[in-house]
Amino acid sequence: MKYKCIALDMDGTLLNSDKKISEKTRLAIEEAAKMGKIIVLNTGRGVSELSDFREILKDVRYANCLSGGLVYDFQEEKAIFSQELPYTLVQELFPYARLEECMIHCLSKESYVEQYAFDHMERYHMDVYKDHFRRLAIKLEDLQKAHKEQRFIVHKFNMYHNNQAGRDRSRARLVEKGYPVELVDAETTSLEITQKGIDKGNGLRKLGEYLGFTMDELIVVGDADNDLAALKVAGLAVAMGNSNENVRKVCDVIVADNDHDGVAQAIQEYLLKE
Repeated sequence: MKYKCIALDMDGTLLNSDKKISEKTRLAIEEAAKMGKIIVLNTGRGVSELSDFREILKDVRYANCLSGGLVYDFQEEKAIFSQELPYTLVQELFPYARLEECMIHCLSKESYVEQYAFDHMERYHMDVYKDHFRRLAIKLEDLQKAHKEQRFIVHKFNMYHNNQAGRDRSRARLVEKGYPVELVDAETTSLEITQKGIDKGNGLRKLGEYLGFTMDELIVVGDADNDLAALKVAGLAVAMGNSNENVRKVCDVIVADNDHDGVAQAIQEYLLKE
């Protein structure tokens, strides 16, 4: 069999519109694991945000978290690779987020948001995640002040905007400033910020070096712009049926959408096919 590993984006890919993993997809992952394949969660989420899925995904040992900022081994509970944003840079990002009245989301192994923004997540087109944030996020009154005082690690800094025009303005300001960061659009109005050179593709390269598989032996499945770097390094790039046009352009094949078990199809037709 040509492919040894499959990397699965979560939101819009592995998870359906209800943010669940279907039984058909779960069984496909289980079958792949029994055949010795490596299944990787390839996600912008952090370790704490994946806790909801650890029971159903017992066969998934590795995660390329935080858009490549943290490559993690669940079994040994350790980082294989980690690259945080510098403390001073994180502090400088807060005022830019305030200009657009963003919901700010700081991620490492933990997830940090401000209480006021959490209470009004619908303003940022993030209300589908409200229960998730209620259970798993640490809510603070002033995130910048808490970061300054506690100096907690931030691998990824998310700005959730009220609209796409606001996101475009934030991106333009940060580009003009010349910060050494990666800027990636996600969700409806989110701008994800990681250290320069850190993306899902880089994280998968680090994992491949650690586990001994090449990018030619890797399948990546995704749906959105924050998957592009990973899809471009894959031996086989798979677009979900609900993928945007940018993803479709770089992919080799297209499978069913996330509400019709596109991930199960990718596993059966490409990972397990002789």
